[in-house]
Amino acid sequence: MKHYSSLLMAFLLAIAGPGTALSQSIKAEGTGRTTGHIATLSITNKGKEPLQMRLGPFFIPTAKERQGYGVPDVYEVSVPPRSTVELPIYGFCTHPALPPVAQGAAMPAFKTWVTPAEGASLKPETSPDIPAGFRPRKLPIEGPMATYPGTDQPFPYTLDIDKYPHTAANLVLDIIQAVEDAYAGLDEAGLISTPFSPYPERQASAIKQQVIWHVLGFITGVPYEQGDFVQNMAEQFELVQNMPVSTAPPAMQQEFEQGLADFWDAITLVGVEAKVLTPPEKN
Repeated sequence: MKHYSSLLMAFLLAIAGPGTALSQSIKAEGTGRTTGHIATLSITNKGKEPLQMRLGPFFIPTAKERQGYGVPDVYEVSVPPRSTVELPIYGFCTHPALPPVAQGAAMPAFKTWVTPAEGASLKPETSPDIPAGFRPRKLPIEGPMATYPGTDQPFPYTLDIDKYPHTAANLVLDIIQAVEDAYAGLDEAGLISTPFSPYPERQASAIKQQVIWHVLGFITGVPYEQGDFVQNMAEQFELVQNMPVSTAPPAMQQEFEQGLADFWDAITLVGVEAKVLTPPEKN
């Protein structure tokens, strides 16, 4: 199947008078955020007729040592003649070890944003195209594992998602969509409880992002495990409290450790419910 750039797809989807689509320009700026409103698109219509566009979803590969992103939503936008419309884009980071694109800094060129190929979602009964970037891996005997999204079948490959973005787009976006759906269902049922529970939006963003990092760690071969999560949270604790966890009062240490345990339980719960992670082994 041929892969077309998102910009070309936008041209094909534009509903406007002759020549109008070719007189548009699309630029994107970062917001400095890892999750949520990660970028703002500026869409300029230089033509004489209104421009109607349908954009997304997107996979944005890592570039210039800045995070890559997955954008799961579809955006409908109308741009009047000789006007510019700014469109906030929401998504999730795909690389926990890199900083976000800074506020006001240029995002990777819009033409590099990859739209998923129709019908290309991976299933256990299909074999990935090995030359396109998939590498077989020996499955672990024990411990958690990524699965084909929506199934209980372990995913037996690694993939450099930034080197092979067209191969990765469907996989990354399927994972994100599954995580969002699972979180919504569990939250509605009252099955998620963390220290962020009084702040629902913050809790949702934090848990979903951590699940996505955890799953992509298995797929990329660059693990993001519970220890990485704990280290990140300890660094945040020290930044906010101006002291390392080890020197905090015992009651504060206990509260911190219990909060981390509750968070990781929620991360595991969402990942398993989304069918992007294998269930933990029962003792």
